[in-house]
Parts: sequence; C-alpha cells; structure tokens
Amino acid sequence: MPSRRDTIIRAVAALKKIRRVPFALFGASALSVRGVKRETEDVDFLLRSDTKREAVRLLKAAGFKVVEQPDESQVVMRDSNGVETDLLFARGEPYDTIRADAELEADGTPVATAEGLILAYLLSDQPRHKDDGIRLLRRKLVNVRWVQNWLWEEGDRGSLLRLRRWIEAARKPEGGLFGR
Repeated sequence: MPSRRDTIIRAVAALKKIRRVPFALFGASALSVRGVKRETEDVDFLLRSDTKREAVRLLKAAGFKVVEQPDESQVVMRDSNGVETDLLFARGEPYDTIRADAELEADGTPVATAEGLILAYLLSDQPRHKDDGIRLLRRKLVNVRWVQNWLWEEGDRGSLLRLRRWIEAARKPEGGLFGR
C-alpha cells in the first residue's frame, strides 16, 4: 500500500522543478522527521505565495488533483493514492526564514527545522500548534536561544512572551493523572 512517504517523494520531485524557490516539508510531517509524532493523514508543504500557479501546475502534472482552495494561502490536493497534500503559501517573515533554513534529508527533502516550526506555531491560534510547540520544547529539540534572538530582532514581543509561557509549560511533566 502506498504511504505518505511515497506522496512526499513524488511531491518533492515535482516541486524541485520550481527554479531557485525554496520550499519546505512543514506541519505534522516535519514534526515527525524531528521526532515528534502527531496523528495526521495529510502532508504539508510551505511555499512562497508567488509560486502558487506553478506549484499547482507541477503537482497536477505529477498526478495530483485540486480538492479545494479554502483561501488564497492554501491549496489542498490529493494524489492518486488518496493522500492529501496541503500547499501553504506565505511570503515574508518568519516564513522566508523557515524555507531558507530548511534542512535537507538524505533523500533531498527540505524539512522545516524545529526552530522554524516553533516560529510558525507561535503565530498560530490553533491549540494543536501550541501543543506541538510545547512537545518540541519538552524534548529539547529547539535551539531556544536562536528563537529568542530571532524574535527579539524582529521586534515580536508578543511571540517572545508566548514562547516564555510555552517553555514553562514544557518544564512541567507531560500528561496529568494518566500520563498522557
């Protein structure tokens, strides 16, 4: 049975045809590469907003079909095996840094760093992103000093305060009564 990994490999091969435009495996798939598991069925890629038309065209040529476009910043596609791929389009910071700093896996897949994921999660209002950020911090996968310096230089005091709260939460034991 084809896996999400097969879908990632096909999508990466198609997206690499976009000349000199960095992109990154993002979201739960990037978390998984970083050692933090979250149940998900889809694959997320972070791309620059001005590559939307070309990225969609290349993935269509690779056998993906557009399923929906919830807004201008996202296109949901599905491959012939039924695996959903979310293309997330953003320009500016921290997204330019996240794409530029993506680390290449052995197979050539650019993957968002733990620091890049934290930067994006700090801007999100989704509870699962807060949970993912705290899990990355708890497992000591993040260069916290680098993130703090980046946020300071960008003048993002709100995210700095949120990061401090997440660091405190990460110091507490996971779970509760049942150790979840």
